[in-house]
Amino acid sequence: MQSSREPVQPKYSAFRWFILVTLFFVTATAALSLIAPAPLIGPIFMGQFSDPAAGAAVLAGKAALPAGLLSIGQIAWMTMGWFNLAVAFAALAGGYFVDKLGFVKIYFIGITLIVIGWLLVGVIGDSYTGMMVIRTIQGLGTGPIMASSAAVAATRFPVKERSIVAGAQGAAMSAGIGLGQIFMPQLLASQGGWKPAL
Repeated sequence: MQSSREPVQPKYSAFRWFILVTLFFVTATAALSLIAPAPLIGPIFMGQFSDPAAGAAVLAGKAALPAGLLSIGQIAWMTMGWFNLAVAFAALAGGYFVDKLGFVKIYFIGITLIVIGWLLVGVIGDSYTGMMVIRTIQGLGTGPIMASSAAVAATRFPVKERSIVAGAQGAAMSAGIGLGQIFMPQLLASQGGWKPAL
């Protein structure tokens, strides 16, 4: 005999909105980390030259890039490419770790890896290999954060509100990238160099 009672719907705490705000800020922080070096690619390139006129001549195509110096493309790959490659792999693995550890631990681990990367800039950030290591560490921290929105939506939000979680994470990415584009040039000017700015 079938029961005529309606299935019990789970109750969702209002605390879910605090979790959504946390997701927003953690994701925005990761996005800011993603974009932070992009406005500094030119200054990083020029910082290789003891004579700024020599760097300007290379940029203008009037002189060849001296041996041992990095091109704009190499700097872009060093600062942006390694990060995004690490995010791609870490996001795939991140889903597994979010399920095993929960999104709160993933946020803590992810932000910690991003901060460790920035702290290493002053130590190893002036070489290609050093910056590659830094950006890979930060990408590995960011990937699981990007994979966390599904877990947040499924465990904390009713079905009719789950798209809000995905929308909030997308908005956080744009907010973090926008803030990075605005503030990194200002940090460059106030700190007197790209390494202190990062």
